[in-house]
Amino acid sequence: MTDEDKENRERYVRWQEYAIAQLGYTINLFLTLSGATLGFALKILMESQTPLSRSAHCFFLVALLLLGLSIIAALAANWTRLQDFRFTRRAARERVEKGNNHEHYKRKAECYGNWTWGLFYLLTLSFGLGVVLFALSIWFAYSNRI
Repeated sequence: MTDEDKENRERYVRWQEYAIAQLGYTINLFLTLSGATLGFALKILMESQTPLSRSAHCFFLVALLLLGLSIIAALAANWTRLQDFRFTRRAARERVEKGNNHEHYKRKAECYGNWTWGLFYLLTLSFGLGVVLFALSIWFAYSNRI
């Protein structure tokens, strides 16, 4: 292996570490934002003196469900991410020790990695839609006062 190949490999490993860390930060950021938005929405619901119109009520309920789904998806994404790391570590150990289960662990890690990304897309989509519907419900309920 040439010096240039080693340098390129080191760059790849470094950027891969950054990408792994950023995914975790982003999942946790969406988990925090979803929880805060859901809490804020429930606070508004509990303290509201004005009944919501039918359309605002529907948007509000769907927003609550989507924000809850976002929280569940974020928690599941964190769990599948941990499983991905666990099986990747085992696959690497099996490869080094010339074990028989390298491919098995590698397939499991890939499966959990795919689940993590699917859950990440689900949580971002459900969070985004939940926030939009929550904002629309607030707009419909209070637009005459704004």
